[in-house]
Amino acid sequence: MATILFWNINKKNLLQDIVYLCHHHNVDVLILAESQISEVDLLLLLNSSEPGSLYLALFNHLSPRLSFFFRYPLQSIRPVADSGGVSIRQISPPIGMSLLLVGYTYLANCTLMSGNK
Repeated sequence: MATILFWNINKKNLLQDIVYLCHHHNVDVLILAESQISEVDLLLLLNSSEPGSLYLALFNHLSPRLSFFFRYPLQSIRPVADSGGVSIRQISPPIGMSLLLVGYTYLANCTLMSGNK
């Protein structure tokens, strides 16, 4: 069974916390919302301390609000859709059933929010 971690980190630098959680819980798919963490920095830490484990950042240029990191072979991940705050990926792990993974972020319209005051 796949282990998936979704975390809206609200632009905080939680690099060490993310790496700890991924390693401690053997996370297969990491999805970060509102992240300003460098993909390179995160991948270096994720991949340097877990022998035999390789995380990939795939198709993140398609989704400006969400960052996806996978511990599956490249051919196991396929982008399905990216529109607004919704990103859909098909995951076909080497063992087990395929699944559709949907990530969603909602950014409130400042005009709407100020109108409710």
